[in-house]
Amino acid sequence: MHEDFKRNIHILLYRTLIDCPVAFIKLCMFWSSLLILVFIHIGLVNLYLRRPWKYFLHTLLNLLGLYILVQGIYFADRLRVEPVEGYARAAAIVFQRMNAVVLVLVLLLESLSLVFYYTELWNYVAKHPTVRSIKEGLDYLPTGLLYYWEDGALMFANLEMDLLAQKMLGRSIYAVGNGMTLEKSIREGKLSEGCKFMDRGPQLTVKLADQKVWQFHMREFLIGKWTVHEVLAYDITEENRLHEEVYIQYGELRKIAGRLRHYSENMRELTHEEEVLQAKIQVHDEIGRVMLATKRYLAGAQDAPTREELLPLWQRMMFLNHTATEPGKEENAVRTILEVSELLGIRTEISGKITSLTPVEREIFMMGARETLSNACRHAGAQHMWISIIKEDGGTTIKYQNDGKVPKGEIIEGGGLSGLRKQTEHAGGHMAIATGNFFILTIFLPERGKTDAGKYGSTEKYGTVGGTAISGPDC
Repeated sequence: MHEDFKRNIHILLYRTLIDCPVAFIKLCMFWSSLLILVFIHIGLVNLYLRRPWKYFLHTLLNLLGLYILVQGIYFADRLRVEPVEGYARAAAIVFQRMNAVVLVLVLLLESLSLVFYYTELWNYVAKHPTVRSIKEGLDYLPTGLLYYWEDGALMFANLEMDLLAQKMLGRSIYAVGNGMTLEKSIREGKLSEGCKFMDRGPQLTVKLADQKVWQFHMREFLIGKWTVHEVLAYDITEENRLHEEVYIQYGELRKIAGRLRHYSENMRELTHEEEVLQAKIQVHDEIGRVMLATKRYLAGAQDAPTREELLPLWQRMMFLNHTATEPGKEENAVRTILEVSELLGIRTEISGKITSLTPVEREIFMMGARETLSNACRHAGAQHMWISIIKEDGGTTIKYQNDGKVPKGEIIEGGGLSGLRKQTEHAGGHMAIATGNFFILTIFLPERGKTDAGKYGSTEKYGTVGGTAISGPDC
């Protein structure tokens, strides 16, 4: 039995094709033909992907070997039933003597090489973009893409742009067949029912029936000598929702700002009334002091003031009474200041356009004029007063200057100057007092919505400025 097994193995290993059954030969021919078809497919794919020529040459060599193998098997099988002449007879005789095991091993090696080629090709396709993969990627972008030639012929349109065309025109972009038609319809607003054109700046924006908002960007560029038109569509639904929310909030903020302005105006009115009340109280107190001093003078009391001392007191009382009881219009108020300053013996010059001042600036201007005239008369003994109004970028500067005695002691801002500073800062401005050769009070009032902190925070020309106390008598 052992000898029979060895004999069967020997017969199997050394059996040639001429000894093999017809079915075996037919199976080998089919196997070889199938390998040829698969290698042809691999070669065509390599050409399509434009891979290096070495991959194509490897495939070509395998195809050549398989072709010779198939021809040899075919002629070897044919020689058994009919005579064969020429080179076919020589090939048939050679393949008839081929060992069947060797033939199977060759086919198995070709099959393994085929598996290797397919694996390598699959890895290459997975790692390198191809025309098909690029097209698939563009098709599934959330952005609409459309490219067409100058005559309108479509070059490329992805699925998102085709879907947008169906929603806006009621037809597929491929059914329209012309890219210019879509662009013209968007520009002219000729859209399907439920779609509407929205004004969102230089770009074209369309709101679809499903409430989604798309923005279209269009441009032209050259490919060689050919002009290509590009249309890009972006989904800005979320951005549009945020824009509408911001617009609504902006409207609400405007209402709040209006209420705040109204409140601020009421506060200014209340402050003005408070200032008028304080001025009236000051007038009442001043009249009382002047009347008592005059009574002592008329009675000939020993501690009574002289006539020269009473005259400035009566002048100040008349000034305070005039400014506190006759506000009138700005022209009347300015005329009053000039008249009272003349009565006080102070020549006042006003430069700049008073009519250019806002109501708030005008009110602060009048308040500053009253306080500086009063102090120039009471403490400085001034002969001249210069008031200037300067309109400049960002705000208005008002300066009050007199030629009286410069304060030497510490200036403590009393009710008048402190009230003026409070009113100025309430309006967003700044007040500064400078002493040098002259006494100068400067007020800066910014335009509405602007601030200029520290514009007069310090000055080297005049010395200490701003909130620091300056030498001089009590004001």
